Amino acid sequence: MKPHPNFCPINPRRQIKWYPWQKPQTEVQITNNKCNPWKITSPTSKDKPDIVPWDPQVTAPMPLEALYSIMQMHKNNKAHVLNGIMLRTDYFILVTKQYFTPVKEIKPAALSDDVLAFCSLVLSYAKSLDGKPLKPDESPKLRTPFMPRNDFVTLYNQVESKLKGIPLLPLFEKLACYKVSAGKLALDKKFCTGTAKAPVPNKEFAGLTFKNTASKSPDATLTVKAWIEGIAAKKDLLTAFDKTIDGSIGGLGSKTEKMYQGTRNVPLFEFRDLKDIKTSEIEKFMTQVDTAVQDLHKKYKVAPK
Repeated sequence: MKPHPNFCPINPRRQIKWYPWQKPQTEVQITNNKCNPWKITSPTSKDKPDIVPWDPQVTAPMPLEALYSIMQMHKNNKAHVLNGIMLRTDYFILVTKQYFTPVKEIKPAALSDDVLAFCSLVLSYAKSLDGKPLKPDESPKLRTPFMPRNDFVTLYNQVESKLKGIPLLPLFEKLACYKVSAGKLALDKKFCTGTAKAPVPNKEFAGLTFKNTASKSPDATLTVKAWIEGIAAKKDLLTAFDKTIDGSIGGLGSKTEKMYQGTRNVPLFEFRDLKDIKTSEIEKFMTQVDTAVQDLHKKYKVAPK
């Protein structure tokens, strides 16, 4: 991976003469944005350009099993340049092999990290709706630090051979039977009866609903049942739902990219809620990102079998 051709390194020893917020306030028109025009109101002219804070996001091609390694760091609060820190409620769920206790159709050998990453993404987005409906024009992307820029069908295609013959909705209804309580995996009684070793799903999980009340589009209401069944049928309805907001989730469709020094095509992810940086730190941050992505691509060069 090479630095983006449009990236201009910033020399922190050189004075940065950049004051876009100075009066008169600059009006900005964003294409197809219903809130136009926008004005730059902060930082103020009292702030020095080189210490202005930025909230970076990184989009990069990443194999699912490499993504899972970052997910594990996120769950364990370990620092990594691609591991976001959620300052609002974090709905991310790390699916582990223990979640598959009631899933008899899958052999333990099939539970490689790419499968666990896919399941973590789907379950996190779905259960984020539990008890807290989306606000008008709130994208589900705001509820976890990991956002797929490809649609979920493209992600499913990466692991479908390992889940072959297993209906997706019943699978996720069983995975939804668990929650972490006091650091341990326990039965989530809202979605299942029985015991942790032998849970019995009810219909609550399937009935969870993505709803954007700010839109009149027929795509603005989507049940988890319809979404997951759609993935299996090769149609990602969550991507269609998010288009009623800003079209971020799955916005790149099925377009994948090759890994660094490899021929393997992998999905694209947006790593969100990363640690804020100052203007003078952008060059260092970009170098760290490039190094981290390359290291992950080298480590996970070969897809798990």
